[in-house]
Amino acid sequence: MKVFLLTAEHFSTPGIVMDVYAKFDRAEDEAIKLVNIMLDDSDKPQDADTSNWMAKVEALQDEHGAAHCYVEIYEKDLIDECEEVPAPDDEAFSPEQTAREYGWLPDLSSPTPGAVYKRDHGETFTAASWADACHLECIR
Repeated sequence: MKVFLLTAEHFSTPGIVMDVYAKFDRAEDEAIKLVNIMLDDSDKPQDADTSNWMAKVEALQDEHGAAHCYVEIYEKDLIDECEEVPAPDDEAFSPEQTAREYGWLPDLSSPTPGAVYKRDHGETFTAASWADACHLECIR
C-alpha cells in the first residue's frame, strides 16, 4: 500500500507540518493551501495551484531560504500495511494499540472524528485515524 507523506515548514512560524494521505490529490490540495498561506504572508498573490505550486515554493525559498521554507510530498510504501504489529511475546496489536504504544492520543479538538495527535521532541504530528498514525510509525 502506498501513502503520501506531506512535510512542510513555514518560514516565519516554528514547527513542522507532517501529515499522511492515502491519495496524492488530497496531499497536493493541502500542499497548495500551505503554499498559499506562505504567499500571503510574503505579501504575494495567493495563486498557487496544481500546475505551479512547486515553482511557487522555489520562489519562496529564494526569498526566505530553503532550510525553513518548504512543502514536499513523498510517496512511501507501507510494510505489511501495518495491520498487525507483533509484540515481543508474538501477541498482535491492533492499529490503535500500536499507535498508543508510540504515544499517539485522541485529538478531541480536531473537527475530524477519530483524529489523533502526538507530541514528539517539541513537534506535534497529526493523523486522521489510529490506522493512519500506525502507518506513520511504520514508515519512520
